Amino acid sequence: MLNLRLGSHTRIPLILLLLLAESAALAGLAHAPSAAAAIGALVALGLFVQMANGAVYAVVPEVRPDAVGSVSGIVAAGGSFGGLMLTYVLGSQGDWSAAWQWLALAPLSIA
Repeated sequence: MLNLRLGSHTRIPLILLLLLAESAALAGLAHAPSAAAAIGALVALGLFVQMANGAVYAVVPEVRPDAVGSVSGIVAAGGSFGGLMLTYVLGSQGDWSAAWQWLALAPLSIA
């Protein structure tokens, strides 16, 4: 119910903050000194991604209230493209650390 108190205009800055947090979690994963640190970075990344996902889908009805299904489909296609790029980047890099560093740049470029 935080949305009712703060209003819908706070979603875009929230999405920006979550994208920056995703980049930080990916960078932390790239430089994780141990398996425990990597697991912690993955958990943080998962939380930030899901929070951003919810915030993006909350904006959808405000973009085009008459075409929620179409806009949701476009947003979902963007997520599918991100998943495709993940497999491409992880497969093309010989070093996983370098791949995670490259992937950390994606949310920064979107933000």
